[in-house]
Amino acid sequence: MSDLHDSILGEWGIDISNIRIESLRIQDKKLAASIANQAIQVSELEARHMMLEKQTDIITVEANNKAKELEISTEAQAFCTKRTAEAEAEKVLIHARANKEAKVLQGEGESEYAILVKQSGLGAELAMLEVHAKAMQGINQVCYVPHLPSMLGKANPLMDSGMMLPVNNSV
Repeated sequence: MSDLHDSILGEWGIDISNIRIESLRIQDKKLAASIANQAIQVSELEARHMMLEKQTDIITVEANNKAKELEISTEAQAFCTKRTAEAEAEKVLIHARANKEAKVLQGEGESEYAILVKQSGLGAELAMLEVHAKAMQGINQVCYVPHLPSMLGKANPLMDSGMMLPVNNSV
């Protein structure tokens, strides 16, 4: 085409800027068949190339969707784990505060009880009973004979006054 352009420009002085071919007929049948086959192959290759590009696009979009789905799922699990841990921490704090309050209240109650026991005179008797209870640990049977100390009195040389239980006449 450029040779034709140069030839016409050189011989006739006409500059051709655009050529439109309305009909082209190739006289050689073998050449026409070869050109047609090549055109068909090029068309098929272009169609196959476009199809492969679309398949690649589809695979890419599906992979991106799966990645986004995994990201969302992972974020949801992380959020759930975080909320669970925060709830567990809050539970531990509430439990610790409740234990502290219970101990404070128990201490206050024991303090008030000790003051009341001391004021009522009951403390000495409770202390005596506690000493008796400790002394009786491990003993299976006990026999109480209230007049035994007076019966033994000073007549028994094996018993002295330190071995006898004190008699409390104020009760």
